[in-house]
Amino acid sequence: MPTTDSPSPRLILWICVLTAILGTGYAFATERYNGATAEYCVNCHPSFQGRSDLHDLHQGNQGQFTNNCKLCHVGTGDNPLLMYSGGDDDDGLGCMGCHGHDYGETITADYGQGLMGTAKASGYGLRLQHFNKGEMICQTCHGLPSAGPTPVAENIDPPYYARTDVNITDACNTDGSEDGSPEPNGDDSVGLDNDGDLLIDGADPDCAPAGSPGESGGFGIAPLLVTAHDKNAGTLALTVGVPCSCTDQTLIFGPLADVSTYGYSGQDCAMDDSGGHSWTFGAGSTSMFFLVVANDGSVEGSYGTDSASNERPEDLAGVCPFTQDLLARCD
Repeated sequence: MPTTDSPSPRLILWICVLTAILGTGYAFATERYNGATAEYCVNCHPSFQGRSDLHDLHQGNQGQFTNNCKLCHVGTGDNPLLMYSGGDDDDGLGCMGCHGHDYGETITADYGQGLMGTAKASGYGLRLQHFNKGEMICQTCHGLPSAGPTPVAENIDPPYYARTDVNITDACNTDGSEDGSPEPNGDDSVGLDNDGDLLIDGADPDCAPAGSPGESGGFGIAPLLVTAHDKNAGTLALTVGVPCSCTDQTLIFGPLADVSTYGYSGQDCAMDDSGGHSWTFGAGSTSMFFLVVANDGSVEGSYGTDSASNERPEDLAGVCPFTQDLLARCD
C-alpha cells in the first residue's frame, strides 16, 4: 500500500490529464513502486511484493545485485520512491541508480521529506523500452519518448554501477552480472536494455568492441596537411584527422629518395590524439617523406594505402613499441 505521503488516485489522474494537455512530460504518477492505479510498476512487476522473486534477485536470498537495502528503502517495508532513497547517504538515487541516468534533473515535489529541488536520475531509457514494446502506460503521464532527451547509450554505466556495494559493474554485461530469471516473462534473464532500443547488452552496437585504430587522415576525416614549415629551424607543423579507437599517434619518416621503397628511417613518438603536432626534424635535413599512424596504446593501425590500394608496409624497426593490427580495425 502507498505511504501517507503518496498522491491520492484522484490527484494522480488529475495530474496525468493536465500533463497530457500541456505536453510537459512531467508528472508524479509513477514516482513510487506501488499505487492504486494502473500506472504503477506493481501492476506489471508484482514480484517485489512479499520479498518475492524480483526482490530476491535484487536483495534477498539470491542477493545478486546488492546487499544494501537502503539503496531503495528508507525503512523496512516502505513503498520506495523510484528516483530517490533517503536511506542512502551517498547517492540517494533509488531504483534509478541502476535503471536510469543523470540528465541534470531535480525532484519536483516535496514528498514530506524536503526533496523539492534535490538532484535525481531519470529513466528515459526505461520509458523508451516500454514504448518500443508497445506498452503505452508511461506516455499517459510522461508523453511520447521524443518529448524527452535521448536516452544515454547502452554502454554507459548507470550511477550505481560504480558503487562498491553493487555487484554490477558493466552496462554491457560482459561478465553476466546483470543476468537472472526473476519473472515468468523472462524479460530480466538477459540483462538490462539501458537505452530502450530493444537491443540488449552485447546485441547493441553501443557495446561492440572498439577494435584496433583506423587510419589517421583516412576516409571521412581531415587529411594530413602541413600548416607551417621553417626550413632554417628544421620545424614543421601539421594537422591530421584523428581516427576511431585512437589514443595516440606516431609520425614516421624517411629520406624522400627512398619513398618508393618505404625506406623508413625514424619515428617521432611524441604525437598525441589532438590532431595537431609540431615536428622538429633538424636544420639542414635533406628532403624527407613522412606519414602518421594511429595507435591505442597497445597496437597501431593502418599506414594508409598506395596508388594500387595496397596497404603500406609496417615500420618493423621503429622505436615506438607498437605492432600493427589490421584485422579488427574500427573503420
